[in-house]
Amino acid sequence: MKFLITLTSVLALGTAAANAADAVYVDEAPIAVETPAVEPGRFYIEARFGYGPALADLDVETAATTGTVLGGALAVDIPATNGTIESELLYGGVFEAGYFVTDIFRVGVEAGIGRLKNDYLDISDPAAITAPALLGATVGTIQDAQLDGGSTIYQGFIKGAVEVPVAHNIGFARQISVFGTAGIGLLHLDVDVEQENTADNNGTTIDDSDTVLAGKIGLGVATQLTDHISLVTEANYIFAEDGEFTAVTAEGTEIDTRIETEAITLQTGLRIRF
Repeated sequence: MKFLITLTSVLALGTAAANAADAVYVDEAPIAVETPAVEPGRFYIEARFGYGPALADLDVETAATTGTVLGGALAVDIPATNGTIESELLYGGVFEAGYFVTDIFRVGVEAGIGRLKNDYLDISDPAAITAPALLGATVGTIQDAQLDGGSTIYQGFIKGAVEVPVAHNIGFARQISVFGTAGIGLLHLDVDVEQENTADNNGTTIDDSDTVLAGKIGLGVATQLTDHISLVTEANYIFAEDGEFTAVTAEGTEIDTRIETEAITLQTGLRIRF
């Protein structure tokens, strides 16, 4: 009987010890710790670039004046005309820096440069150049002409934008936002074009520049790639008041010329928030 009690006690102690050992060495499941999302900073810098067919025209208006032909031997009357300097290619870039005032509203400043390849002068109403000494006989015509050269546009704007998220976690994009933007600033237009010299056109050139007040409105898409980097595509309509230029004929006659700038730009680049 004592032997049975002793054996029972030994078995009980062994069982208790085994349970205690199991309690000491049981592996606990790891506790998942969620990493907090990183909020991008409110300051940002952005660089965008574009290259492609030009959606830009320079509307031209010239004043009536008098001049000479035949090496200065014959005085002529040059009528006022208007037309458009057409472009076939536009390329350039913009750098922007700004601050998100709220989650959806930002303000910024931008500076950029663009180059227009001008290729054609489209005269709205061809006009005759006449010689008073020849009883008003026509000695030339202001008409359409091929152009050689281009125009460089320097721009600086203060702008604001409203940017609203529309989708999250789509493919590689953490967030996709659309925005509308508007700005006001200055545009410096440097024109260097030469009219093709033919029997009807006398090789008139414009090699002049002017700075004018300008505005812009635009739409865009921002695709957030990481906590701080986004891919940005922005389209803008840029418009400027008339600039004052001087056209010079092959005979040296100066013609007062007004040029109004309108352009549509499409650029893509990167934004960094910090």
